[in-house]
Amino acid sequence: MNQVEAITMEELTALTSSSDRVYMQSLMVRERLLGPDHKDTVFGLMYRGAVYADSHSYQRCVDLWKYAFNLRHCQNERVTHEGLYTLQALCKLFLEIDEEHSGGFTNEAVRYEDVSSIFNTICDEVEAAFLSSKDGILQTTTKEDYNILVMLLLHIIHLLDHIAIGPDDVLAFRRRVHQLLKKKFSLMDGRTLLHLAMDYKTSNIGGDFYSKFPNRQVVKLLVGCGAEVNAVDGRANTPLHVCSKLVQKGNLDQAEMAQSAKIAKVLIASGAHMDARNKRGQLASDGLTQLPLQLRPLNHVTLKCLAARTVRSSEIAYEGEVPKSLHKFIELH
Repeated sequence: MNQVEAITMEELTALTSSSDRVYMQSLMVRERLLGPDHKDTVFGLMYRGAVYADSHSYQRCVDLWKYAFNLRHCQNERVTHEGLYTLQALCKLFLEIDEEHSGGFTNEAVRYEDVSSIFNTICDEVEAAFLSSKDGILQTTTKEDYNILVMLLLHIIHLLDHIAIGPDDVLAFRRRVHQLLKKKFSLMDGRTLLHLAMDYKTSNIGGDFYSKFPNRQVVKLLVGCGAEVNAVDGRANTPLHVCSKLVQKGNLDQAEMAQSAKIAKVLIASGAHMDARNKRGQLASDGLTQLPLQLRPLNHVTLKCLAARTVRSSEIAYEGEVPKSLHKFIELH
């Protein structure tokens, strides 16, 4: 907040010409009396921000909600459940502003620096939470909160990929994504950001729509920044499995089928194994025949793949017989 609290009658009287300035004074007084970490302090900031958003004064809402988040975040080393609520509100607001601006309904565009600061905060929190996990149990945050953080991260990546225009901004953004992907973090069920970018359920968090997934641009960005295209989740599904299963459900319209085809091409061109098998024995390519891909599977299956499939299907004991570096490859098939 840019205002300072009035300390004389003259300063207070000067504020009476603007109800907005009076309200902001009340928020500052509340913070001073109750303290920055009191729930009513933050509630007042969030409520006033919502009033600004309803009147399409989006930047004022962003400023207040960021201030509210920083109050909570400064009081704690890690993001609390209450702080996560504020992060969710900010992320959803960013996406709504961008949609309104793209549709010509507002002249206010979401600011890169605002989104970037929240993006970096979420990155730091996701990294810290994942590194603190042990035996699949998070030590410093709940699994549900961690999953929400990862989902928010993907939506913010989607937005930043859209609004990062300057070469320095693009470079900084992609470098941060690359650094994050090097940590090889995932949800507790093993799904990576690339798995989530393929899943239509990612579009919603807690029943609220954020942005549409699957998303080809996000998939391309993640792959370009070093995402592992053959990473497997707890059920041994690769991202291509997720794409294939989505097609197999048969409820996609023509545009969604075309989108899925483009995503599959990106994955396959980046080295995704079409013959990868999950724990149910399903191939990653099972549903791809329904897509307008015009691909020849044999062109994407190497002798190495065929050998690995033979080892698995014939149940040949390979541990101790082949280098450990090949174990993961064999297990993939």
